[in-house]
Amino acid sequence: MRRLILILFLFIPFFLSANTPQPRIVIQTGHSGEVRSVARQESSGLTVSTGRDGTVRVWKNGTLLYSRQVSHLPLSDLIVHPDLPISAFIATDSINTYRLIVYNWVDDNELYSIRIKDAPLSLGFSPKGSYLFYSRADLNSLTLLDARTGAPLEIATEGFGIVSAAFISNTESTMVCYLPSGNIIYWDLENNRRKAAPIGTMSDMEMVNFNSTGRFGIGYRSSTLHLFDLVTGRTLSSLAMTGVSDISMHPQASRVALIRNAERYQEIVEIDFSNRILLEVSRVSPPSRRPVALAIHRDGIDTGFENGSLGRVNPSSSGFNQWGKPGPVAVSDIDAWNGTLAASAPGSIVLIDSAQLRGQSVKIPESIETTRVSLPFSQSGGFLPLDFRRGIVWNAQNPDQAYLFSVSDGSFEGLFSIASACKEIYTNGNRILSLDQNGSIRLYDLQRREVLYQYAASGIRDVTFIDQESIIVGRSPSARFPSPLTRINLRTGETVPLDAEDLLIYSLHFDPLTNHLYTLGLQDRRGNIMTVLQQLQGSNFQHSLPLLSYPGEDHNAAFVLDGLRLYTSLGRSEIQVSGWDGFSSFSSVSHIPHKISVDRRILASVNSDFSISIWDKKSGDWLSDIYLFPGNQWLLKGSDGSIRTSAGGMDYVKVFNGEKEISSRSFGF
Repeated sequence: MRRLILILFLFIPFFLSANTPQPRIVIQTGHSGEVRSVARQESSGLTVSTGRDGTVRVWKNGTLLYSRQVSHLPLSDLIVHPDLPISAFIATDSINTYRLIVYNWVDDNELYSIRIKDAPLSLGFSPKGSYLFYSRADLNSLTLLDARTGAPLEIATEGFGIVSAAFISNTESTMVCYLPSGNIIYWDLENNRRKAAPIGTMSDMEMVNFNSTGRFGIGYRSSTLHLFDLVTGRTLSSLAMTGVSDISMHPQASRVALIRNAERYQEIVEIDFSNRILLEVSRVSPPSRRPVALAIHRDGIDTGFENGSLGRVNPSSSGFNQWGKPGPVAVSDIDAWNGTLAASAPGSIVLIDSAQLRGQSVKIPESIETTRVSLPFSQSGGFLPLDFRRGIVWNAQNPDQAYLFSVSDGSFEGLFSIASACKEIYTNGNRILSLDQNGSIRLYDLQRREVLYQYAASGIRDVTFIDQESIIVGRSPSARFPSPLTRINLRTGETVPLDAEDLLIYSLHFDPLTNHLYTLGLQDRRGNIMTVLQQLQGSNFQHSLPLLSYPGEDHNAAFVLDGLRLYTSLGRSEIQVSGWDGFSSFSSVSHIPHKISVDRRILASVNSDFSISIWDKKSGDWLSDIYLFPGNQWLLKGSDGSIRTSAGGMDYVKVFNGEKEISSRSFGF
């Protein structure tokens, strides 16, 4: 039996009085997931980033001014208005959803959005901000919009071929388009006609960028960077450069920056072309991180990384300045348990306790207590409480064991081996049911310490107990198992497919009080994929009642049953709860809830940005957000605007009035 010490951290709270004028409080962390785009607004000196986490973040020389949750989808292809606090980007699942969103980051307001049929090839604002344009892989490739309203304009609708890159002159009178065929098209925007015959240049160049004067372009083809003249089409210079994944043109100087991916390292390379010759100026290898997006400007090269962090590269000194703090601890799951929250994080379970969580008060607590329990493995795990004293812990990323965890002394007892990463564990009395990522199911008797039953099949997504002798699995259908639902007899091993219209079912729960089976799955409704939460009834669950549906795929949605009420995060926006007259919504928060858990008077969710949100279960009112940071630091943000932090938690927060930073001491921190 393994024993580990539980360390209790009780911190002195710092707080912001709810009676003082409320400034804007910004947690100084990068994206929770890969950075997708970086852009610079020269007029303000601001840098804007978007990420896989669906947020827009606005930076001023390394300080985070704004962080806005815009979508549940990743945000890419970022551009910024030349003068206003407005950005445009594509929210996409990279499959069949592409939505152009134009957004004001100061007002936290979506100005308009447009659904695009497929991935855009180019996206840009004109130099004065009058036009917004994008192009697609279509004969009528180019679309120009009124940047203020989003209204389409009848300009350049002739359909002269696929446009992979475009540029509008500083006077906004001429548009230059590069076509993969190698043609350069000049379009007169004032008279809505071509200005000249197409100019031929090198075809099939990627990542084409234009300099601010509209005289030169740079593109990438066959592991070589090419500088070409937009007036003559002639290639002026070429430079061999393998593994280029992103190119950024300097807004004033004749320079570009690019990301080069070598076999074992990545580089940020700066290249000068002031003499019409591509000349390498500098190379910088950022420490211990993979760059994925950049923007070059007069102050340096702002760079976004795969791990969600950002920073500025100084090419002249080869220096690198990281922005913000490391992001919140990557909480992957949560269980509300006997007045305590158990948050699963890499290598640990963090137990969080407060009067609010115990249901003794809905007011913001003066402090919270956190107990960090080191796990027998370093990866993210799962936790399932059994009773007040014990719980089951498992490795969610690598083959390992299921462990019995004792709360009183912090010990772990290995129960049974798991051949691949464990997806989930369920209990029914002394019986434990485990599901591996490879589709293996084990039934384990906790009292006798032995495996009673094993079953394996590909495509299994979830499993639930029906009674002492049978379980039901949700899966992706296959030739061998054409139904997404299968009942398995644990005594005989008999498998019986059940009728269901879902394309796949990935979450299940059986309610023994009503004998209803609840499922979350994907359905094809007249050619549109929907995520559907439904209730199944009958001896073979043959009668279905759709409860909620969401257009598109929401694989992160979850639901829980609590007595006669069902709570769900389906829809990627708000927690919804069932009632006699249908579903109603909890108070909205600036996060996207994923997994949820209920206990006594509260409902808790772990969100897409790794924060934890707490609601009053009865009223649906949002109570607080909890952030867990490295070094056992935490921050609690209340619904009244108050802030409580651990002793070091305030290092993760800055306070602003507009873009002006205010001393946190002025507001009681």
